Amino acid sequence: MSYVWADQRDRMERLEAALSIAASAPPPVDRADALSWLPRMLSKDRQGAATVIYHTIAWQYLPPENRAKGEAIIADAGSPATADAPLARLELEADDNPDGAALRLQVWPGGKRQEIGRADFHGRWVKWTGWQ
Repeated sequence: MSYVWADQRDRMERLEAALSIAASAPPPVDRADALSWLPRMLSKDRQGAATVIYHTIAWQYLPPENRAKGEAIIADAGSPATADAPLARLELEADDNPDGAALRLQVWPGGKRQEIGRADFHGRWVKWTGWQ
């Protein structure tokens, strides 16, 4: 809660609601660096299931060499994807457009990546453009 500015009551209310939901069914939390955690998770058998990688407003905080390593980890995990074990990457990240953050979806097999919308950095709105 210390990351929410005191004058942003709407964000505090959303955070309180999310914490209430999480308290009723606590999710597992792994303490790990993303670039060491991700390969471990992606090495598990995914046959018969869709796997989704999701990251939000995080990539900008990685040094360029770590962003490149993350991109390589995700691409390597996507290359063997099949229709029976697809991989998707959903990301909400800053870009050069001042109208919020880019909401992008990338799907394997194939690796097609496309912007599907724009969103506020704090979840107040989403403008969907859809998958083309």
